[in-house]
Amino acid sequence: MNILVTGATGFIGRHLVKRLLEARHSVRCLVRKASNINNLKNFRVDLYEGDLLQPKSLEGILEGIDLVYHLAGIVSSRQTSKFYIGNVIATKNLLEICKNSKIKNFIYVSSIAVYQPPSSKTLLDENSPCKPITPYGKTKLEAERLVLHYFHNYNLPIVIVRGSVVYGPFETEVVTKFFLNLIKKKKIFVIGDGDNFRSLSYIDNFIDGLLLVGEHLESIGRIYNLSDQKAYTLNEILETSSRIIGAKIKIVFLPNWLGNIFWLIYNILEKLFRIFSIELYSIKVLSMNLGCDVSKIANELGYSSQIDLKEGLRRTFEWIRDTYV
Repeated sequence: MNILVTGATGFIGRHLVKRLLEARHSVRCLVRKASNINNLKNFRVDLYEGDLLQPKSLEGILEGIDLVYHLAGIVSSRQTSKFYIGNVIATKNLLEICKNSKIKNFIYVSSIAVYQPPSSKTLLDENSPCKPITPYGKTKLEAERLVLHYFHNYNLPIVIVRGSVVYGPFETEVVTKFFLNLIKKKKIFVIGDGDNFRSLSYIDNFIDGLLLVGEHLESIGRIYNLSDQKAYTLNEILETSSRIIGAKIKIVFLPNWLGNIFWLIYNILEKLFRIFSIELYSIKVLSMNLGCDVSKIANELGYSSQIDLKEGLRRTFEWIRDTYV
C-alpha cells in the first residue's frame, strides 16, 4: 500500500513511518523546507517537500497514494492563534487536496483534549461531551468537524482517532520533561489527592492502534479513542515510576483551591492576552480526570495494548537516562 504521512518528523510520526516500512508499505512523507529530517534519513521513504499552509505546494502529493495519516499539527505554542493555523487551516488545505482523490482512507489523529474533563472518575468514551478547555483541544475539535464535513459532503473516507497522552523513546517535549524532573528532583507537587484517572499510551501501543485503523476499511466514518487499555490514577503512575527509577518520589499534595487560582490566571492569560501558559495548564491538568474507555476500538477492530505501564515506563526511563542524564 502507498501511504502518505504528515507530521513524519515528529515523535509519533517517526515511529509510525518505521512500522509502516517494516510492514513493507511504500511511504511518502510531507516535509517542509525547514523541517529537521535527520530521523528519516535512514528510512527508504519518498520525501515530498511542501507546506500544509501553502496549498499550491501540495499539488501532486497524492499521486499513487492509497492512505493518508494526518498527524501534523500544533501541540504547544504561547500564541493561541497558532493552534488555529496549524490545526484547522492546515487540515482544511489537506482535505481540499484529498476530496477529489482516489484515496481509500484518511486517518485524522486527534486528541482526547476535545472532551470536557469529567468531574468524577468516569472514563471518557466516544460519546462523552466535547467541550474542550484549551486552545489545542478547541482547534482539534474544529478540525474534527471539518473532517466529518468532508466525509458527509464529499464522501471522503475518513477515520478520527482521539489519542491520550503518548509517551516513550524520542518524545522530547512535555512528557519527557515531566519524567526527567522525577529522575533528577525525586519530588513532585500535585494538586488534590492524586486519585484522579489518567490514561497514557505507550508509543508502540499507539502505533498498533493506528495500523489497525488503517487496515480495517470497516472503520471508515467512525471515531475511536486510543490509549493503553487500563486507566491508572496519578498516584499509581508515580508509584510505578518510583519503583523503576529505584528511588522514592516525594509527593507534595497541595489544596484544590490553589489549583483553582492557577486555573483562573491561566484563563485570564488566554482570554485577554491570547497567551497559552503550558506551565499553569500542566499544574492544573495533573488534578483532572482524563481516563479513556477504549472498548470501542477493542471490540470493533481487536485492539489490545501489548505493553503495560511498568514496561512502558521502564523503556522510557531507560531512554531518558541514556539521552539526558
